[in-house]
Amino acid sequence: MNSNRLTQLALVLMVAALLAGQWRESKRFALLEAKVAMLQQDVENQQAVQPVLAKLEPRHPQDIELPGLEQFGLEGAEAALMTASIPEPRARRARPVRESRLVTEPSPIPQLGPGWRELTEEELGMVVAGELAPAAGMAGIAAAGPGPTPAAPTLPNPEPPAAESTAQQLAPRVEKGGVLLRKGRTQIEPTVSYSHLSKNRVGLSGFSIFDVIFIGEIQAEEVDRDLVTSSLNVRHGLTDTLQVEVELPAQFQREETLSGPIEDRIGDVSHHAGANDISAAMYYQFKRETQNAPAMIAHARVKMPTGDAPRFGSGVWGLKTGLLFVKSSDPVVLFSNLGYTHTFSGDINGVDVNPGNSFEYNLGMAYALNYNLAANASFEQVFVGESTSRDRPVLGSRLIVANLKAGLTYALTKNFSVDFSVGTGLTEDSPDFTATLSFPYTF
Repeated sequence: MNSNRLTQLALVLMVAALLAGQWRESKRFALLEAKVAMLQQDVENQQAVQPVLAKLEPRHPQDIELPGLEQFGLEGAEAALMTASIPEPRARRARPVRESRLVTEPSPIPQLGPGWRELTEEELGMVVAGELAPAAGMAGIAAAGPGPTPAAPTLPNPEPPAAESTAQQLAPRVEKGGVLLRKGRTQIEPTVSYSHLSKNRVGLSGFSIFDVIFIGEIQAEEVDRDLVTSSLNVRHGLTDTLQVEVELPAQFQREETLSGPIEDRIGDVSHHAGANDISAAMYYQFKRETQNAPAMIAHARVKMPTGDAPRFGSGVWGLKTGLLFVKSSDPVVLFSNLGYTHTFSGDINGVDVNPGNSFEYNLGMAYALNYNLAANASFEQVFVGESTSRDRPVLGSRLIVANLKAGLTYALTKNFSVDFSVGTGLTEDSPDFTATLSFPYTF
C-alpha cells in the first residue's frame, strides 16, 4: 500500500508539473500575440499615412504668394528686389530616353527543379502578407515588368512530408508518439526495468455461525515477486516509412512465498535468471498526418519461444498486429494504439497448452516542456483470454491488466537521450509498481 501511495503521489506531482509548464507556455504565447497585434497596428497606421504624404509635393519659393508686402513698407523697387532675390530653379539637363529592356523583353523565368511548383497569385499574396510561409515544393515567380510572360512548365507536385514537432523528436520510440527512423538510420536502446508484484490469497476450511463467527482453519498465501528485466532494442529504417526492430530481453526474478495457517506460516525465497522470448517487429506508415487527421502506422510483431517456459517465456509462438495513431499539435503529441495478439498452441513440459489470445489498447500524450525536455503520460489496458490445457479451459486464467504511466525524456545531445517512466497497476492482475530507464542512441 505504501508503494502504491508513493507511486500515485509521484504521478500527481508529475501531472502538476506538466500543467504548470503548459500554463507558462500559454502566458508566453499570449504575450507574443499581444506583440504581434501591436506590430500589425503600427503597419496599418503607416499604410494610412502614406497616401497623405504622397499628396504633399514640394513647391518652389516663386510659386508661393507673398501678399501684403506693402504693409511692411516695401513698395516699388524694394518689393521687386525681394522678389528677384529668390533664385530660379536650375533646369535639368535633358537626357535621351532609352528603351528599357524590362519593357520590351520579358524577364527570364528560372527553371524549377523536380518537386517544385509555381505559386498562385493568391498564395503569393499570402506569403507577402506574412500569412503563409513558402513550403517545400513551392516557388514564387513574378514578372519584372509589363509584357507577356511565358507560361511556367507544369511539374509534379508531390505531397511534402509533415514537419516533426518538438515532442515527436524527443519521444524515444513510435509507441510513445515518436516518428519512424529515416532511411539508413539505426537506433540502439538499452533498457532496464523493475517491477514488483504481490498477490494475497486466503483459504477458509470450516463453517461459520450467524455469518460472523468462523470455526475452522484459516490459511493465507502471500506471493511477492521482484522482476528486473534488461533488454537491447535495435531499430533500423529501411525507408522513411518502413522500420524494423529486434528485441533481446533477459530477466532476473526474486520470489518470496508465505503460506500455511496464520498461526504457523512457512516462508520460502527463490532466485532465478534467464533469457526471455526474442521478438522481431515491423512498422509501416501508410498515411501521413494532415491538419485534420492523424498519421497511421501499421505494425506487426512475432514473438519466438526462445525463453525457458513457463518461467521466462510463453513456450509458444505469438503474432501481434496493431494500428498506431499519432496527431501532433506542437508542443503536444497525442497517440493511441490498438493491438491484437494471437498465440499458437504448443507443448510445455509435455502438456499441450494455449495461453490464450489478448486485446490491448492505450491512450497517451507527450508534451515538450522545452527543446530538450518532454513529459509523457499514458493509460494502457490488456484483456487476456482464457487459457486452455489439453483442450480444457484453465479456471482463473482470464486476466485484465491496466496500468497508468508517466515519464520524462531528456535529450543530452541531438542523437542521445535518457527516458525514465514510472507506472502503477490499477487491477489485481497488474504489477503494483514499475520503473523503466532507457538510453536510446541514434546514428
